Amino acid sequence: MESDLFGFEICRKQLWGNKKLTDLGCIIIPKLKESDVFIINGELSEVFNDCQIIINNISEISLITNFSEEFIKFRINNLLK
Repeated sequence: MESDLFGFEICRKQLWGNKKLTDLGCIIIPKLKESDVFIINGELSEVFNDCQIIINNISEISLITNFSEEFIKFRINNLLK
């Protein structure tokens, strides 16, 4: 069953796969640009770090990607639950 709790298909490239996230230091979430992401072993802490980077830079990411801060924050909070 597909879910849009982390965004729509277009988010893979335009939001999560945006070069800005990689430039800021995100490691796992930008991989969504190319494929599904399966978290294994110690990667959970890397995903949490990606989320913190995104939250800490949400205004800049919103400006660059044209996704609202509220949209981004909602998706990140869903991932963190």
